[in-house]
Amino acid sequence: MTPEAPAAFDPFIVFVNVGYGIMLLGFVLRDVLKLRTALIIGQIFVVIYNCHRGVIPSVVWNSLYMCINIVWVSRIIQERRPVKIPSEASDIYASVFAAFTPQEFLAFWKAGNVKQWGSAVVINQNEAPQDIFLVLDGVAQVESEGRHLASLRRGRLFAEMSFLTGRPASATIRGDGKLGAIAWPQQYVRDLKTAKPALFLKIEGILGAELALKLRAANETVSSPSA
Repeated sequence: MTPEAPAAFDPFIVFVNVGYGIMLLGFVLRDVLKLRTALIIGQIFVVIYNCHRGVIPSVVWNSLYMCINIVWVSRIIQERRPVKIPSEASDIYASVFAAFTPQEFLAFWKAGNVKQWGSAVVINQNEAPQDIFLVLDGVAQVESEGRHLASLRRGRLFAEMSFLTGRPASATIRGDGKLGAIAWPQQYVRDLKTAKPALFLKIEGILGAELALKLRAANETVSSPSA
């Protein structure tokens, strides 16, 4: 009985081992861009091997996974592309939205509407505001029952208390004659909690810091002795 000859070594076996090795390496990388890039490279090697072996289902599935990863890599590169903050908003970014990436800030900034109120009332006390505002020009005067409480200048937010608590405005906000502000719909910001939870948490932190600043100022006013 003639013994069977040993099977010839298939050099393409190197491709599948290298491919899976690269994919394994990708899973230990912390950066998601590097991870997905490693998966793409590994899947290319696996696809070449399976094409050689004629394993069509594996070729199809790995090609599909590779296309998905290519789409995600393109999105990540787009998101990480260096962007320039407009000069008219650079101080606002540095002082208020420093926790945002430049891309996050530009997207959020573009979602707002810049308006001029002049001397008009922006928010009436005990009414529910529909927007969150940030002063750009002039001064927003804060009043309650005819008493002046505060003057908010460029970079200060208002209507954040109503957004955070869900209660009507505790004060009236009116312009000083040349008030300009950018307004973001409160519903748009709420929707970010589901669409972009990490960004929503940053916004919530900024609004909370503004509210804490106002409460501290109010407490100092109450506790200071009368002149």
